Amino acid sequence: MPKIEGGSVADHRQRVRRRLIAALRDLLAEKPFGAISYAELARRSGIGRSAIYNHFPDRERLLAALAEDESETATIDLGIRVDPADDPREQLAAYVAARLQHRQETASTGSVPIGSNPSGRHELLDRILQQGITSGVFRPQDLAVTVPMIDAAIDAAPELTDGLAEAQRLVVNAAGARWPSLVGASRGQVPKAQISEDG
Repeated sequence: MPKIEGGSVADHRQRVRRRLIAALRDLLAEKPFGAISYAELARRSGIGRSAIYNHFPDRERLLAALAEDESETATIDLGIRVDPADDPREQLAAYVAARLQHRQETASTGSVPIGSNPSGRHELLDRILQQGITSGVFRPQDLAVTVPMIDAAIDAAPELTDGLAEAQRLVVNAAGARWPSLVGASRGQVPKAQISEDG
């Protein structure tokens, strides 16, 4: 019987899955997905080839697990970048900047795009917008419609270096607030008195 890692079978399965996901991430940095075999995954992860099939019956499911893991990591990172901002407009602008930054990083490194699993990201965006609605900064709206619409607009925005300020302005305006004087500026660089509600 194989040795169990961790204190329980569930813990063991989680550890094995993490090792396999890490091995796939490493291999993807070296070659395309189609060129990666289970034999290579077994060597890289230290997990027997037959055991891999117990966790991921095919490579596509392993890739989906990696995409989910990457998305969770990116969502946590978005939360870290967004939470320190006090004003919902600042939070929303920080969210846009973090999304565009992540998109640029994944394009250059070949990582799995953040859009693979948007649920955690949508929860964060929903929280920002709800705070803005409650405080009167954003107009009342159906967040079930607004959240995916804003997220899709960010996905379609220009590259970070070319369109950050414009993307931030459009998204903040779409949420029901005008904020042209502060969009693109980092927190604390522009006095709060310069916030313009009427555009």
